[in-house]
Amino acid sequence: MLEIVFWAALGLLVYTHVGYPLLLHQIAALRGRRPAAPRADEAPRVSLIVAAYDEEAVIADRVRNALELDYPRERLELIVASDGSSDRTVELARQAGADVVLELERGGKVRTQDAAAERASRAELAALRG
Repeated sequence: MLEIVFWAALGLLVYTHVGYPLLLHQIAALRGRRPAAPRADEAPRVSLIVAAYDEEAVIADRVRNALELDYPRERLELIVASDGSSDRTVELARQAGADVVLELERGGKVRTQDAAAERASRAELAALRG
């Protein structure tokens, strides 16, 4: 009996990690299409927050990558919040095209994300008001 339970559990684990993704891939292939990106008038406004600390080496690529998302650009706000960076993170984020770049005092990731989220929610409220 234990052998049956073992093989059944192992089979379920393999199915979860391999079988299910393959099944989804086959269903998508049979349908012959990718899910469409939301239309600009249907998509909600979204703020993407990037908390950064001394990310000079990668911030420009991260901002460009975020701006290449398959999401209506006019509905996406990209906020880079620098947690007291001592390098060129802020300058490079602005040059790469971030919508908002916050230069904050060093306070840790959670405080940085909270400050960016507060900025995002105020912008959303302003957009809703008119």
